[in-house]
Amino acid sequence: MRYLYTDRKLVCIENISLVEIFQNEIVLTLNSGRKLSVFSTDNDSDLNEVFHELTKEIRRGDSDIDMWELQNHMKFYNGVNEGTWYS
Repeated sequence: MRYLYTDRKLVCIENISLVEIFQNEIVLTLNSGRKLSVFSTDNDSDLNEVFHELTKEIRRGDSDIDMWELQNHMKFYNGVNEGTWYS
């Protein structure tokens, strides 16, 4: 099983039923119906960039996802410096 790690949460990738952009936020919906906010910003290009990278990581299927590493990757390689990361 693969997991998504945050500072406070451990989410099994198989329990994620939907990843969506909703009102300037990236939201994960679990099979149970629970929703988890991942990232929010008013900058549409940053929002789309983080959404694309996160969904790519989820589909990749070979390793766990550490949200701190994803956040740093987005800052250093994709220039996403603004916005709020929820962990």
